[in-house]
Amino acid sequence: IEIEVFPNPTDDIINLSVSVSEPGEMNIRLFTAAGAQADEVKGIQIQPGMNLYTIRNDFSPGVYLLVIELNGEQITKRIIVN
Repeated sequence: IEIEVFPNPTDDIINLSVSVSEPGEMNIRLFTAAGAQADEVKGIQIQPGMNLYTIRNDFSPGVYLLVIELNGEQITKRIIVN
């Protein structure tokens, strides 16, 4: 699994580029630096190859943790919102 988050820092959108070798279901959770959950999206169907998913950014400026669960793996990325 390869995941890229861009642009980072961001102003208005968060793009996720997700590359996998087998299909799966992706869940995304976004947390503030204080640990409060800011957003959650469940059940995103991912196909083999590269997948692009966009999150509209209406979050307050700050540092966030993006937690991605896919095919039994959990990956955390740090995001800065301007």
